Amino acid sequence: MNEVKNERNELSSSDLLSLIQSEPDADAHIHYDQGEWWVTSEWLCGGFAGRAFTGKTQEEAADKLIEYLNAHIGHDSWVGQDVTKSGWPNLKAVKSYLVSMREEDSIEDNTPSEQSRP
Repeated sequence: MNEVKNERNELSSSDLLSLIQSEPDADAHIHYDQGEWWVTSEWLCGGFAGRAFTGKTQEEAADKLIEYLNAHIGHDSWVGQDVTKSGWPNLKAVKSYLVSMREEDSIEDNTPSEQSRP
C-alpha cells in the first residue's frame, strides 16, 4: 500500500483507512466505482453532512478527506462540530468518539418513546 502522509499532522492515509475499515458498514464509506476509489466522511459526519472524495487509489482519496477534515477543525458548522468533538486528528480519540456515539444511539433506540409509556 502506498503510504501518503498529510503535511499538516503527519496522519497517514493508511491509518485513516484502517480506522474507517474498522467501522460498521465500512464498504459504504470506501468503495471503487466508475474507475475511481471513493472515501466518504459519513462514518464521522453522518449522511446529511457527509461528503465523498475520489482518487486513483484509496490513499489518494483518503488524503483529500484528511485535508477536508483538517480544514474543519473548530469550524462553525455541523462538520466542524463533529470533527472538533471527535478529537480529530487523534485517531484513538476519534475511535473512542465513534464508539461512544454508537452507544448513545443504541441507548436512545432502546428507550421507550413518550407515547409508549404508561
